[in-house]
Amino acid sequence: MTCTQFRSVSYIEPEKRNFLVNPEWIDDPDLQNGEVDFLPGVELTFWRDMIDKYLLPLDKDEKKEVWLKTTPSRIFIRLPL
Repeated sequence: MTCTQFRSVSYIEPEKRNFLVNPEWIDDPDLQNGEVDFLPGVELTFWRDMIDKYLLPLDKDEKKEVWLKTTPSRIFIRLPL
């Protein structure tokens, strides 16, 4: 941890954590006596791949954005005319 001075008030920067190895909730006083368990490697790989594929933001595609804005929405909704 590092300490920074701001107008005679000390601010202690929180330590940087790797949430897969040392998550913050492990230091919660209410959970101190609980059992700690980690995901097996196969399951950890599964969740990392799932996050990469489905939860990360999409790449911007200018052409696709223009097409979506100019194409009538009824094409996507499939409403009868």
